[in-house]
Amino acid sequence: MESLNEQQQEQIRKMNDDRLRDNLRKAGMPDAAIVPLDRPSLSATWAELVATGRYKPPQGPQGPTALAMPPLGDPDLKKRRLDF
Repeated sequence: MESLNEQQQEQIRKMNDDRLRDNLRKAGMPDAAIVPLDRPSLSATWAELVATGRYKPPQGPQGPTALAMPPLGDPDLKKRRLDF
C-alpha cells in the first residue's frame, strides 16, 4: 500500500468490506479466494492490484469521480430537483 499515492491510500482505507470484495471480483479474483479474507487482507490485496496496474479505475474527462457525480453547483440539476 506504500507504493500508492496518498489519495489512493485514503480511498482504499475508506472502502467498506463489501465494496472491496466487489472490486476484487470485478478484477477477476474468484469468490473462493475472496470470502475467507479479513479486512486487512482485503485492503492489502486490493492495494496490490491497484499498485501493480492490474486494475485501472474508469477515467472520465475530469477524473474518476467526474462520471459518478454531477457538479455541486449545476443550476439545471437544482431546477430539476425543485420541479420534482
